[in-house]
Amino acid sequence: MQGFLFGFVNVLVQFWVLRLKGPLYVAMFKPLTIIIAMIMGVLFLGDPVYLRSVLGGSIITIGFYGVLWGKGKEDEEGALSARTTTTPLLEPHDALEDGS
Repeated sequence: MQGFLFGFVNVLVQFWVLRLKGPLYVAMFKPLTIIIAMIMGVLFLGDPVYLRSVLGGSIITIGFYGVLWGKGKEDEEGALSARTTTTPLLEPHDALEDGS
């Protein structure tokens, strides 16, 4: 029952952050779950930590954050170029009265 409850709360928090900040912000915290799970496994279950596991997890995490960094840069550049080349969807009220 607790797993279901905490899973539900986890999804609710992710939806809330997704709505506030966007998908990039939510995805940034996914690799932290790998680290948290490893630490909890070592502390509570007594799992051994192998160097190859740490290296593999590090490579995956660095690669994931590299992709997110590139996506963030791409979004920033797209937002800057979109702001400079946009036209208003509606004409101003004064322009409609003048007939132009």
